[in-house]
Amino acid sequence: MTALTPAARTGADHDRKLLLDLLRGLAAIAVIALHVGDIVFVPLMPGGYLAVDFFFVLSGYVIATAYDRRLSTTMRFGPFVGMRLIRLYPLFLVGAGLGLVKVLAQSHLHARFALDGGQLVLATVSNLLMLPYLLPYPSVFPLNAPAWSLSFELFVNLLYGWILFRARTLWIVALAVAAAVVIVAGPMLYGTDRLIAGSTADRLPFGLARVLYGFPIGMLLARLPAITARPSAKASMVLAAVLLLCLALPLTGAASLARDLAFVLVGGPLLVWAGSRFEVPPRWRRVAAFLGDLSYPLYILHYPIVLSVAFIGLRQGFAPATIIVASLAIAIAASIVAMRYYDGPVRVWLSRRYHRRESAMPLSATVIPS
Repeated sequence: MTALTPAARTGADHDRKLLLDLLRGLAAIAVIALHVGDIVFVPLMPGGYLAVDFFFVLSGYVIATAYDRRLSTTMRFGPFVGMRLIRLYPLFLVGAGLGLVKVLAQSHLHARFALDGGQLVLATVSNLLMLPYLLPYPSVFPLNAPAWSLSFELFVNLLYGWILFRARTLWIVALAVAAAVVIVAGPMLYGTDRLIAGSTADRLPFGLARVLYGFPIGMLLARLPAITARPSAKASMVLAAVLLLCLALPLTGAASLARDLAFVLVGGPLLVWAGSRFEVPPRWRRVAAFLGDLSYPLYILHYPIVLSVAFIGLRQGFAPATIIVASLAIAIAASIVAMRYYDGPVRVWLSRRYHRRESAMPLSATVIPS
């Protein structure tokens, strides 16, 4: 989540920007609301897909803040990649596993978009490798549709660790401008009034453009002069309200496209910039940290869960409101359990083993992260 991503936690807790944690947690909840609403035909957070672009900017900001200096001095590409995979893959694997159960059930029920044997094997192998499934299908990640953005997140992380961290500001600006041109051209080429998501095989270049705009913009924000963030309840509430309003507005036609492009190109980056300049008040810190921690599990695990809950609810004749509440509650509860009892312990175990292996190598072959 970024992503996406959503953006990964790095560094010590005292270095965290808790207002940004609050915002990314709210953005992840908006994504769930979007998907649940689509399933039961209720327009919840109709602009929730824009949260992905917010995640990309946030990811660029957080990663550059945490790693620019380290990659320029002591850290090498290999250890950086290892740390990113440890951060992203454990929960990605759980989401793919849940999605595989969902896809198998679709095949058993001969549902629409069910995959046959060969397609299922190819989709499973490619998706487990965090690679897109390129045959015709509504998503390049049949196992877990939102994972397309994690694939791009990993790609841009690799690009950053290889070359972007050392790129001059002018080149980063040029990359962002080129990506912005592609983003703006997409709706014109396809004659649509919405941002081109880039989550299908024929539109992958537009998904790539979204991450190659958002992530470099986040890097540029990280290169601005650092200031001490000032706690402000008013600023925190305003930024949270602006984010949710942008994602919630039920716009159509030219107004929808204008909102999409304005948020992707300007609004999302401004929210990250402002969120780095202010901080939540002390009494909000625990809630903000919790939402920040929950954002990635929620984003990567929710889709197969809410699809399954909604499928059962619709077949049983439950009201849309009941399905919405149940889907949100079960997805959030499952994400909390996965975060506390799986992701945290697994990442600690993997990090210890990885660092132990790195420290056993000759000094010329490894650098112990500070």
